[in-house]
Amino acid sequence: MSDFDQLRARLKQRSLAAEAERLGIDTAELILEQLERLGVSKSELAKELGWHEGQMLHLFFNTPDMTLQNLAEIGHVLGVRFVVTVDEGLVTEQ
Repeated sequence: MSDFDQLRARLKQRSLAAEAERLGIDTAELILEQLERLGVSKSELAKELGWHEGQMLHLFFNTPDMTLQNLAEIGHVLGVRFVVTVDEGLVTEQ
């Protein structure tokens, strides 16, 4: 593999990591918006989920650790369904 190919592969990994982080941040923001809209605190949500408050904070500050299972559980407790959509505005080089 040439130096250029290695550089391209590293840049792709960084790009994917940045996109994963963006998804996590966007998801955390959606959850926080729902909490505010419903007047539910993070500690109340943690209690309903059977989580320690530290687990809730970890979820919001370490967004790549958020799983689809976590999201489904949070949606269930809040009485909402999180929906994934596709934004075709971002076109990346393959």
